[in-house]
Amino acid sequence: MYRIQLLTILFFCVIILSNGQTIDQSKSKVLFEIDNLSIRTVEGTLTGLSGEINFQETDLSKSYFNVCVDANSINTENTKRDQHLKKEDFLQTNLFPSICFKSKAIQKTDTSYWVDGELSLHGITLPISFPFTYTSKLFNASFDIKRLDFGIGEDYGNFMVGKKISINIFCYIK
Repeated sequence: MYRIQLLTILFFCVIILSNGQTIDQSKSKVLFEIDNLSIRTVEGTLTGLSGEINFQETDLSKSYFNVCVDANSINTENTKRDQHLKKEDFLQTNLFPSICFKSKAIQKTDTSYWVDGELSLHGITLPISFPFTYTSKLFNASFDIKRLDFGIGEDYGNFMVGKKISINIFCYIK
């Protein structure tokens, strides 16, 4: 009798915990763009998206994101530039190996969703809000951040490196 009760409790715990979604790391990525020398745009990717996602369209009050991307995975298709971006004057990946976002609130809009949370980048955590969509196991978000707000590339003027980083997240779930 005791075993049946224990198995029943475990079964319900599994059902409750199964509401969370698993990130498909093989498909998920973060794309970014930033101006360089005011004449071209540098594009790149970050991979290794991991963390917890619990998205319940019918009850957004229980939904949350707590995800990180591997800062060392930065790829601009230029090995020398990528190594430089990992150094202390940019991402300083030896001290800050992850870029993380933790949601505080999620709301439905007419055409998508809106999330408020905190972005931790380069040892600085700041509030951020942005829209996202969810369709067919894909979360997609696009927003801009100011690199100097996060202490990135402070020794490089706005002529060398643009002020704004445009970010596009593609997070697939299994």
